[in-house]
Parts: sequence; C-alpha cells; structure tokens
Amino acid sequence: MMKIFKPTYVLEKLEELFVFMTNSNKVKYLILVMLAYLVALTLTACETVTINPDSQAINNNNLQVSEDFTWSTSQHFLLKIQINPDFNYGVENYEGFPIDILSEDHEMIMRGALNENGYVRFDIITPISLEKILISSPVTHDVMAIENPKGSAVVGFRVKKFDATGVKGINHDKDQDGIFDQYDSFPEDNTKAFRNRVPYKGYINHVFEENWPKTDDFDYNDFVSSTVYYLTKDANGSLSMIDYEITIHENGGSGENGFGLQILSLGKLNSGNLTDLSQINEDLIILNDEGGQIRNDNDAPGSIIIVDANQTAENIPQEIAFSVDLSKLDYKVELGIYSDFFLFNKKNRGLEIHGPTGRPTQAMDKAFLNTMDDASNPAYDQFFRTAGNLPWALEIWNDESISPAYYDMVDGLNLMEIYPAVKNWIETDGIENKDWHNDLVTGKIKNL
Repeated sequence: MMKIFKPTYVLEKLEELFVFMTNSNKVKYLILVMLAYLVALTLTACETVTINPDSQAINNNNLQVSEDFTWSTSQHFLLKIQINPDFNYGVENYEGFPIDILSEDHEMIMRGALNENGYVRFDIITPISLEKILISSPVTHDVMAIENPKGSAVVGFRVKKFDATGVKGINHDKDQDGIFDQYDSFPEDNTKAFRNRVPYKGYINHVFEENWPKTDDFDYNDFVSSTVYYLTKDANGSLSMIDYEITIHENGGSGENGFGLQILSLGKLNSGNLTDLSQINEDLIILNDEGGQIRNDNDAPGSIIIVDANQTAENIPQEIAFSVDLSKLDYKVELGIYSDFFLFNKKNRGLEIHGPTGRPTQAMDKAFLNTMDDASNPAYDQFFRTAGNLPWALEIWNDESISPAYYDMVDGLNLMEIYPAVKNWIETDGIENKDWHNDLVTGKIKNL
C-alpha cells in the first residue's frame, strides 16, 4: 500500500505558530527559518490517506502506463482471401493465381497464391503505424483496401476475367509447381515459390536492459540489435525456410550477455495464439551458420543460440546471417512464425530476458519470475514486466531512412528523454503517435 499526505493539518499548525512568533520578541530571520521547516513537514504530516496502487495507473517518471498496455510496435493480421469471380468460371481454375498484399504506397508486403479451392491465407506482419493495406491482383490489377489490419478476417476478393493459361500454362511454369514463372521467386525449384521480407521495409530493432529481475535506468542500450528476416513459402503456402540477417550494434553492459532466438508458431486463423515449436527438437536445421557459431539450444528445443560464451563485446558491430530449414518437418507451418529474441546470462543459462510479448524458453529457471522487481503473471501469459508495466526489452520497427545506430542512446537517459512522443503513445494506449520512434532528440544519441 502507498500513502499520500494531505497538507490541511500542517497548514493549520503553520498559521497558529506564525501568529505566536510574530507576537513575540523573536527576530525576523528566525520566523523565516521556522516557516521553511514547517513547509518541509508537509512531507511527513500525520493526517494521511491510503491508496491501493492496483486501482490507478502506475506513474514512473511522469509516465502513465495502463496494466494491459502491450508495448508492441508490430501487428499480426491473419487474413484469409476467397476469390469471387465476376463471371461464370470455377474457382478451381484459379489455382496458382497470385495475390499481393501491398502498403498504401503500393510497396510489396507479401505475396501468395490461391489454392485449388480458390483461397489463400496470409500472416501479415506490419508496424502498428500502418493503418491500411491493399489486396491486389498483379494479373488483373484489381485492388481492394482493408482498414486497421490486425486480428483476423476472412474477405471475398472480386476479380475480372483473365486468360488462365497465362498463369497455369506449362510453358510458363518451369518447375511445374502451378505458379506462373513471372510471379515465382524460385521458378526452377518446386519446393519454393515466394520469399517475403519482414519487415517489408526498415528494420526490427531489439533493445534490452540487462539487469532483470532488477530494474535499472531504462535507457535500453545494454544490448542493441537490428534484424531483417525472409519467409520462404511453397506454392501451397507452407513455410519452408527462414533466412535471418542480424546486426549486433551494442553488447556493452556487463559483458555476460548471450543472444538467442526462440521460434514460435501462430495458432489457428480465428485465435492467433502463439505456441512453441518444441516438437521440432533436433529437426531444426540451421544453414550458413557462421562456421558453427550458431547452434541449436539443446536445453530449449525450438530455440537457437546466436551469441554464446565464445563471443565478446569486442566482436561488435557484428553481422550474422543464417537460415532455418523447415522443409523436412513432418508437419506444415502455414500461418507464419514469431521470432522471440532474448538475452541469457552466459554463466547461468537459466537466467533470460525477453520482451513484453515474449515468453521463457524451456531452459529458463522459472524461479526467477516474480522476484525483485519482476511482476510476471504467467496465468495471463504476461512476462518480464514491472508492477508499473515497464518492460526490460523492446522490439521497435523503424523506417528504412533511419539507421539502426540511432538506438545507441547516451547512458542514463530514459526513453522519454530520447523519444518525447512515446509518452503520448503509451498514455493513449497506442492510439496516437504510433510512429513515436521517428521523433528523437538526435543530440542525445551517440554517432548522430
């Protein structure tokens, strides 16, 4: 419980003492000294009221954070598109028909193809600042807009008549996977068809405070990385390969930070829940693994160790590229994945730090949860947050035009001192200032 003091009682006593003092022979400066002392007493007055901190928003450096604020700067949109021909032509004839997901500026976000039943499913991952997407046919040039692309939806998409042989014709499909070569990213490989970049522009930056479960200065510069990854799917929409490109910009802090990746899959179309891919186990195949430096985490199936005890802060900035091959799994991953990046302690693998939308791996020692300043609530799938809902790590999507180095903050400055607009973004529960990370005070950033 927390106590807040009322000044009423102290002010009354102040007035009584002032009258007494002025009617006496005390000198004027003594009156002034006593007045200053009595003002200080307002902090310790006896008349108090009690407030339950759970009944109000938490105030940290004048920052009001609601208990259900997610801190997420990206959004998943699970979309099923059903073709609606505007002529008498069976949907089965549209198998292999390409469908594009575009931004408002007609930038490519994702490409897929209709199946024999005339529909295609997408897991569309975009920054929260993107409030509209376009469904487009590169064949017929039909376009349909969707506002507020988050959650899940099933939509019908009407297209004009076209020459189906231009899409399905064998003369235009070298690998015979049903995708017209012009729209096939791998026209000579029938196990792959489309390669989509995440994010579709810019970077995903991961910034960490390393002292969990203890709080620190929340300047988020103990560990800084930027990531781009590519999702490769086959003609049927199943995920076959993930290619990661990661740059570690800062690993100063204590020098004990390891960096890991937990791969989570998305659940059914109408739920969007995350589930771990622990059943992958040793079948998680890593390619182009930087000479064996990147390895499976044997203690946490479905996880990958990127930076381990053999690497130090002197190795950075460090560029890392590797691929995860999912094509040989005995099941299909269709709706996409969530890459949960985390820190772990090199001397104690059981100590991990994830972002507010992440979750502990199987290797983490759960006894650390709810100790010191951590207020995780496993029952509600909430981890790595303080009682004031402040996270130890953030995942921030930023524009292409901004270098990832701008997250290299000066030590000791909190988030609001670097990004003034973040306060309004948080206090409006993410409704306003969704692009707050583009508004920074450059004079407080290293290298800018």
